[in-house]
Amino acid sequence: MAILPLNSTTLMVCLCLDMRSDSSIITGSIVFTVAESPLKARAVLISVQGQGRTHWTVSERHTNTQSQTTHRTVTYSATCPYAEGEAIVWTPSQGGSSGLIDVGIHKFPFKFLLPGNCAPSFEGTHGYIRYFCKAKIDRPWKFDHTTKQVFTVVPTFDLNLLPNASLPVQSTQSKDTGFFFFKSGNIKLTARLHKGGFVPGESISLHTHIHNHSSKSINKIDVKLVEVSRYTAYRNGQTVTEGCIVSRSSQQRVHKRNVTQIEERLDIEKGSDLDLPLLIPIPPVAPTFNLCSIITVEYYLKIKATTSGAIGSKVSTEIPVLIGTIPIRYHAPIQQSPSPWQTPYPDLPQGMPTPDSSLPINDFGDAPPSYEECVFGAGTIKDEDDNKGFAPRYVFYPNINPSAPPLDK
Repeated sequence: MAILPLNSTTLMVCLCLDMRSDSSIITGSIVFTVAESPLKARAVLISVQGQGRTHWTVSERHTNTQSQTTHRTVTYSATCPYAEGEAIVWTPSQGGSSGLIDVGIHKFPFKFLLPGNCAPSFEGTHGYIRYFCKAKIDRPWKFDHTTKQVFTVVPTFDLNLLPNASLPVQSTQSKDTGFFFFKSGNIKLTARLHKGGFVPGESISLHTHIHNHSSKSINKIDVKLVEVSRYTAYRNGQTVTEGCIVSRSSQQRVHKRNVTQIEERLDIEKGSDLDLPLLIPIPPVAPTFNLCSIITVEYYLKIKATTSGAIGSKVSTEIPVLIGTIPIRYHAPIQQSPSPWQTPYPDLPQGMPTPDSSLPINDFGDAPPSYEECVFGAGTIKDEDDNKGFAPRYVFYPNINPSAPPLDK
């Protein structure tokens, strides 16, 4: 526990998530030292705040009646509040407007209950979802002592509550390679997953089948796990709440970034086939979510095969992937109601039979997950107080075994 000098305070926050209910409790303490002489103060306060925010600017061109062209910058932004509260942890004992805090070490514990509908912490290109506590020593006629601590919120997303998450997924793409009079034949690419839901720390078991009926050899396959974040903002700004209807003044932005990328060199000669199994590891990332009115996050696998030809030499396909916080257990009771903070979800495309009932239960040892720093690092969007390079920490299973059934099943 750090003890800092008089001109500074430190806020120590421990986030405790109740994984068995919809409540989240923040507990912590304000700790500071008064040195040399008593400190005159009106109160010691603690506050908690959580919100989603999107922001960007657009340059617009305008022409007046004299055919003169001007440009102006228009701001698009939106705020979605999730939590806001304040509590007084110390006041003068005599009931006066101010009092003295004695020399020495002082510790003031606090506790807050977050609402059950909070979206997960997220740092993106055009927006963020952040939660923080702020401590303040209110001093009369002087600058207040303040400090802020950002923390991560990760609601429970149990993949066992979504029936489609445990079902196989398949996608096929067929393409005539070449260009106009230089056609080189057809390539068929099929990608299969044994299930659609995974957790960070797990590896996605991907099976690809490449059918090369072209006159060129296939020399490479690329696989990417891609995060897609979607942002909504309003001209000149707006505060929105859950379930808010998107108005005509809103604008959307979409950003994609690669979570994991694998490249394999191949040699599939013309007229031949290849079955290729691959494992794609999932690092610490935010779970799939669509709870927030202004920010949503989803994932998909992009599989691309490349031939030795120079023109029209690529064929690719995509498979959506759900990322949760509790892994799938085969034989676990599947409830028909989705997770209360993750509804609704689009159905995953299905092209394979359901898992064999004789398969064993997914074994991850019932060991609790760790919480690891997001693979994308700290957010880049600054707020009024600056997030000081804070990076969210997400659920991560470091020793989980692949939970997909064998291909021959």
